Amino acid sequence: MVAILSAAAGRWDQGEGRKAERFTQPAYIAPPERRQQLAMVKRRATGEEGLQPERPQGVRRRLPLTWGALVVVVAVLAMAPVGRSWAGGSHQPTASSNAVAPGAAEEAFAPSSSQQVQLGEHLRRLGYLFYGAWWCPACRQQKSLFGQQAAQSLPYVECEKSEAGRQRCNEAAIRAYPTWVRGSERRVGVLSLQELQSWSGFRPGATAAAASGP
Repeated sequence: MVAILSAAAGRWDQGEGRKAERFTQPAYIAPPERRQQLAMVKRRATGEEGLQPERPQGVRRRLPLTWGALVVVVAVLAMAPVGRSWAGGSHQPTASSNAVAPGAAEEAFAPSSSQQVQLGEHLRRLGYLFYGAWWCPACRQQKSLFGQQAAQSLPYVECEKSEAGRQRCNEAAIRAYPTWVRGSERRVGVLSLQELQSWSGFRPGATAAAASGP
């Protein structure tokens, strides 16, 4: 009897030990991929497969990169120059917020010297033409090289104040301001007095003598 009771007690201890060992083992944790698969199976079973997960409040979806690139391209095209092209020290014909009112620019120049006046008259006499626009800073710089009096007598053609002026400049194929033209020759950009003297063959003494001659 004692032997039978001992054997039964041993079997009970082994069974309880195996039960305790089973409950003390760590629980199985599925990896993220497996949890996603299980969640998908659950949604299919409950008919929620087509539902999209709600986005957390306060989180905004970022625009695709293609839209951002498109915005940049549109901004660049909006700022791109149109019409006549730039050339050297010249300006493209576009309205400017820093434009000077017509007639006010020459009043701000320093008085002209006799040589500056003679050069302006020489250019006019030989048929030179100076194409520009009243708002063009480069044209104002060109006039300032002649001084106040000589600038008012230059062979200047205004291209932007009237339709007739714009048509005349278009017919002359003016693409930038300022542009100097004599016959088939043309120079684009601000020209120094020395460049104009060399181009036109101006000699101060000879011009003065010719002007005072009989």
